[in-house]
Amino acid sequence: MTVTGENGKKKKVVDETAFHPDLQKAITEMKGLVSKGTFRLPTCEKNQLPFAIESWELKGKFPPVLKPPLAQLALLAIRLDEYDDDFFSLMPQLFPYNKFTMTVCSVVHLYTP
Repeated sequence: MTVTGENGKKKKVVDETAFHPDLQKAITEMKGLVSKGTFRLPTCEKNQLPFAIESWELKGKFPPVLKPPLAQLALLAIRLDEYDDDFFSLMPQLFPYNKFTMTVCSVVHLYTP
């Protein structure tokens, strides 16, 4: 579905229920990692806060802690044959980046060891 935003730009809004159930679950988990303005991931080091909290203020650099979960999400989409335009159109709904940036980011982090 295409929606026209406040600034007159058209934006494709994707219905998550159209994806495979396993991918829907992974998308929900990714949403749990990413929240408005901050993201939270459990830390594995002793004597630290239960969550590592960082912000999206540095938009020029994708948060390194979220690179592995993004790569896992992209890999799952490939395995389920859902790695398509709808998948990439969904990314800006999860992250504060545009579709082009998230497409590049997804591909780069998928193929980077």
